[in-house]
Amino acid sequence: MEEKTVKVFYFTGLLGSGKTTFIDKTIQDLDPSLKSVVVCVEVGDEDFSEGVSVEYAGKLSWELFERVQDKYSPDVVFIEDDGQNRPDIRALLKMLPESWGLFQVVCMVNAASFEHFINTAPNQVMEKIMVASMVIMNRCTDQIAEYLREQSLRMVNRNAEFWLEFTDGHVENYIREGESYFDLSGDLIDVSPDEFAIWYTEALDYPDRFEGITVTLRLMVDHDQDTPEYDVAGLWLMTCCEADVSFYPVACKKGMLKEYKTEDLVELTAIVRRTEWDRYEGEGPLLEIIDAAKIDSPEPM
Repeated sequence: MEEKTVKVFYFTGLLGSGKTTFIDKTIQDLDPSLKSVVVCVEVGDEDFSEGVSVEYAGKLSWELFERVQDKYSPDVVFIEDDGQNRPDIRALLKMLPESWGLFQVVCMVNAASFEHFINTAPNQVMEKIMVASMVIMNRCTDQIAEYLREQSLRMVNRNAEFWLEFTDGHVENYIREGESYFDLSGDLIDVSPDEFAIWYTEALDYPDRFEGITVTLRLMVDHDQDTPEYDVAGLWLMTCCEADVSFYPVACKKGMLKEYKTEDLVELTAIVRRTEWDRYEGEGPLLEIIDAAKIDSPEPM
């Protein structure tokens, strides 16, 4: 029996940025069959809900994670790091037990205080944004959102997915509607794992945008979700809009992934077509795979 992959989500951000609240809500929305635990370095003003398993620690270490593995045997681990320290993802990867995989690095930002911190401690803010695969800027107003968009924060981290969460509860993509994150003028788009959520969202929102374009994607095979029409690959991700950890599937032309096992990581080069699929709840991408190769995962997935 193969050992399961423990999905790790690492949260960084300054004190008061909303990390605890977001993690807590995500856990409440998780499938009840999934065992989750929070490893918390920072103790802020907010508390986790009753019933949430939390391990508090002065710092992250291999011994700490091994203890958490032995005590909880979790399916999902949320790490809430200290907002004062500079995130060191390479060091974190070396600490994780062999069966744990870092799936996403999330940076939380209090948009209402962003201008103050960017003027008084810019390095402390930017070093957290630079390592993230998703940046959630909460407590936005229309005026603050306009200010944030003028800062061209995508230039700080072009691999990150940026979301603006407003005080009335609605969420907007940092990129204005209709713009593409990707350069569509070339012959090939190389979509990194950190860019997958952006590509996936665009491909569903604008099904014709990538049709006929060749893409490179690094995805996880999932034969458990195979259908008679398609092979399936995708990634486990957290999304700001849902505050949920879910597998985001991509339909692949049948037969191209049969030599791989579930949870194998593969690099796919494929021509994007369009298809209607119930998993997409409408139209979305169909990968006509040109080349596939199994890969290791030295980078966060």
